[in-house]
Amino acid sequence: MDDILNNLVLIIFFIIPGLIVVAITEKVIPKRKKDYNFKLLDFFIYSFINIILWAIPIYSIYANFECWKEHYVLLWLAIIIITIVSPFTISLIIICINKYDCIRKICDYFSINLIEPEPSAWDYKFSKMEAEWVIVTLIDDTIIAGFFGGLSCASSNESERDIYINEVYKIDYDNNWKIQTDTDGILIKAENIKYIEFFKRKVGE
Repeated sequence: MDDILNNLVLIIFFIIPGLIVVAITEKVIPKRKKDYNFKLLDFFIYSFINIILWAIPIYSIYANFECWKEHYVLLWLAIIIITIVSPFTISLIIICINKYDCIRKICDYFSINLIEPEPSAWDYKFSKMEAEWVIVTLIDDTIIAGFFGGLSCASSNESERDIYINEVYKIDYDNNWKIQTDTDGILIKAENIKYIEFFKRKVGE
């Protein structure tokens, strides 16, 4: 029975951290679709990184399991930190590295050409975008102006691109932006978009 528990703990260390890291980062960082085998590889890679970081405590638990069982609370606290808290922290680090484009900046500093990791320019822009003003020109040349803030959303699904702008504005002939108070935002399908312009502040200000 002890051998079963010992091996179960080891399996948890090898599987759970990778699942957590992949699940969290995929929600924030757009990625190309991968088949099951490649996703499984990601799970093990992240779990392996986590194991390296906690190699000494994991070895201590595995080699002295009987001793650790006598300190039941400490054992579970160690397991929670290694399998949940640590992967969550790794996920946040990966998200921050992606958000602030750290790898690209380092490569640019050393004049290294970097292959674009984002699936598309759409994903690259919206994954790093904060609050900006946008002007969307549709394929029929209709112009839609808006504020892409925290309540707006751009889909990261490769097969279903669309954009939701929560604040819609009308631009008059004097280039003044007037918010539309009779709407709760607008949803636009990507196939209806000719191009999107982004601005740090409203045009004309």
